[in-house]
Amino acid sequence: STCSCPLGDQCPSPGKHPRIGGGVKSASSDADQVRRWWAQWPDAWIGVATGAPSGVWVLDIDSKAPDEESFDGWAALQFWQQQHGELDTLRSATGGGGLHLWFRMPADRDVGNRQRLRVDGEESPRSGVDVRGTGGYVVAPPSGHKSGRSYVFEPTNRGPCDAPAWLLELVAPQAVEHHFEAPSVALDAADRERRYAQRVLDGAVQA
Repeated sequence: STCSCPLGDQCPSPGKHPRIGGGVKSASSDADQVRRWWAQWPDAWIGVATGAPSGVWVLDIDSKAPDEESFDGWAALQFWQQQHGELDTLRSATGGGGLHLWFRMPADRDVGNRQRLRVDGEESPRSGVDVRGTGGYVVAPPSGHKSGRSYVFEPTNRGPCDAPAWLLELVAPQAVEHHFEAPSVALDAADRERRYAQRVLDGAVQA
């Protein structure tokens, strides 16, 4: 129940702060480095850097709602699955009674971190769902939790899958490109008027 961070046993999220200097920025996939860390801190829990470093991002479903006007994470997940079907990918139960859904990073966009994801567009209520992408991290099984429970992967034969298009648009919407067409000029007047219109058009193009 005591955290390695400076707050110690006063920390509200014990066990979720990286022991290594630099935090998630110092994460490593080098096996020798990881062995040295385990030798130094054999009781440490496991943190996975999400996003570009690992190639996976996580939809973090919290059992609590951020406020009275918001959905809790389970209600938001139920709403999405009723609308779009089951999110079939690698899942892990969190020690706090929530759920992590693990997805492969897409090739066409970067998934970053987002807090209190809105359930259906910018005008909809927020939810107890966070996005852990590039620059973030999650605690992974079989790590423990302050509740006394542990993080556990659900039985499955599959690894992280590609997220469906609707979910990617919700968590990492792509900017819409606007294409503007130059105004057209009808040159069916007399020759002198036609030359004048051409000069106006040329000037507009140069501008």
